[in-house]
Amino acid sequence: MKILSFFSILFLVLFLSCNSDEVKPENLTSCFEAPEAIEAGVPAEFSSACSENASTYFWEFGTAGTSSDPNPTFTFPSQGSYEVSLTIFSAEGDSASSSQTLEVGETPASAITDHFGDITQDEVWGPGKHRIFGFVNILDATVTIEPGAVVVFSERGTLNVGTGDGVTEATLIANGTASQQILFTADTDTPVKGYWNNINFGSGQSGNSSMEYCTIEYGGADSSYETMISSYGQAISFNNNTVRYSSTTGIRVYENGFKSFNSNKVTDCGSFVMDIDPSSVHSIGSNNIFEGEQGIQIMNIPLTVSSTTWQKQNIPYVINGTIRVGSATGTHLTIESGTKLKFNTYGTLLVGRYADSLAVLTAEGTASDSIYFLSVKEKNDYDSRWKNLKFGPGAQEGSSIAYARIEHTSGTISTGYGGLMLEGAAVAINNTYFLDAGTYGVYCDEEGRFLSFENNVIHNDGRDGISIHANWVHTIGNTNSIIADHEILVQKDIIEHSAVTWKKQPFPYTIYGLIDLGTDNAGGSMLNIEAGSTIAFVQRQSIQLYSYGSEGGGIIANGTAEEPITFTSAKDSQQPGDWERISLGSKTKEGTIFNHCIFEYGGNYNAPLEIGYTDVPVITNCIFRNNKEYGLLLQRSSPTMSGNVFENNPSGDILLLE
Repeated sequence: MKILSFFSILFLVLFLSCNSDEVKPENLTSCFEAPEAIEAGVPAEFSSACSENASTYFWEFGTAGTSSDPNPTFTFPSQGSYEVSLTIFSAEGDSASSSQTLEVGETPASAITDHFGDITQDEVWGPGKHRIFGFVNILDATVTIEPGAVVVFSERGTLNVGTGDGVTEATLIANGTASQQILFTADTDTPVKGYWNNINFGSGQSGNSSMEYCTIEYGGADSSYETMISSYGQAISFNNNTVRYSSTTGIRVYENGFKSFNSNKVTDCGSFVMDIDPSSVHSIGSNNIFEGEQGIQIMNIPLTVSSTTWQKQNIPYVINGTIRVGSATGTHLTIESGTKLKFNTYGTLLVGRYADSLAVLTAEGTASDSIYFLSVKEKNDYDSRWKNLKFGPGAQEGSSIAYARIEHTSGTISTGYGGLMLEGAAVAINNTYFLDAGTYGVYCDEEGRFLSFENNVIHNDGRDGISIHANWVHTIGNTNSIIADHEILVQKDIIEHSAVTWKKQPFPYTIYGLIDLGTDNAGGSMLNIEAGSTIAFVQRQSIQLYSYGSEGGGIIANGTAEEPITFTSAKDSQQPGDWERISLGSKTKEGTIFNHCIFEYGGNYNAPLEIGYTDVPVITNCIFRNNKEYGLLLQRSSPTMSGNVFENNPSGDILLLE
């Protein structure tokens, strides 16, 4: 035991002696000295000399700014109480803080620099307070405003940059820093929105103007501009700024957009946060925060640039009229996934209005980030809804909409026909949701058609889904869901394509006008109707093959026992004679067949199927039932027939005519 105690004591002595040379952490103390009297707009010097063992420094001057200098000079923008704190850090990463509440008095008259009238020579506005009286006009000169400056405007005061006649080189450089921003505000202790007018960058602005780390507030009074900041000359750089408390629009930009527009915040404006022309929307950069119920208004002027992208923002774009996209050389508009566009009464996005106005629209969202086309007005206010998204004959075949939502479009035919309109245009539409159109969900004119139309949903209960002319029905895919009075409304037309297929749908094709088959193309115009399809006719409508085209055509309606093809009435309460007939004449082509088909509630003229002056058709395994007079009419014709059934045709099964 004595031996163990000896070695234990020896180990303890050695351990203590080894650690006795270590340096203990030095005392870390935060301390600073401030001026006894501080006035707004007057630089104030701060000292950290009383702090101990600091390696780095971080000052906070309330919400007015920050600094990392050991002994900073800081200019407070306005009078009031400020909590000033200093945090110091040791080389090892330890920290210590101290703070003081300082009272900042009003700016002395001697420290205020007044500005008025025209500026024709270069000027530097240093830290401190500057007052703008009336209209200050920067002509062919450069005004540089340094960090820490406070610019106050008299009531209705205005700063114009390059708005004079013949001016071409007016420049404003107002670049603050993260720690020493520049403030543009009202010359009053009780500011209100619209106290002063605006900062205007005019046509004589040089293109070198820049505003960074600025706060602009309480302007927007000028009714001729209706904004607090306007730019209608060369592009400006505008980054890391706060725009707030405008009585009207926050920012208005026309023609040339921004050189850069990033990391800005625009908030609490009386109208739109921004009003911008469609060719400049692409210049809105990233990391911006927009706060306001009315959104970013896009001006109602044509979009004619060769290529542009409307990027996703955190609030919607708003369209109050018609924006036409297209030019003689071509315009390509891309709308970024996740973007929301809201349209006011009768608002329209019109792509390729005329054949010589070439345009492509790419509006492709994703499954998790759709593009929205919405109404500003309440969904139940049909008379005030937006009009539609419309493609004209100048729309090029690269146009595409995917993963989009088109909702609550106009309520009457006179205001726009459909939520999506294709007039002489071919567009790819996929994975898109159409909700509550006032008339048709999708309307196609005589040449309107789809490059593809798959996986779409049309929810238009009480109205119609798709209105399309017969010559282009084959461009509709068969993976769509439609809830509507008439899911697919087939309009009067001549089917002229050599070979087309009407795909099986889970709902009927509703025939709304007389359909003719015929073409001058070799092989004729052959319509293939897939097994399981239903063709429903409104009153007195027909499909006929008589005189159109030198090559004629035919119908391939080859159903199966499990999936027959049904030709029937479109009425809810079906009656014999609701529709007329399918008529085939002497130009009927080889290959025409009706197999496992049902003909019912037709024959308003004589019979639902009439064949004259041709022996070509094959009619097998068909059911003719509940027709007005006969099941089948044959005039100087001997088609191949077998396995057919005739039921409840009051005048007889077959009417034979010479």
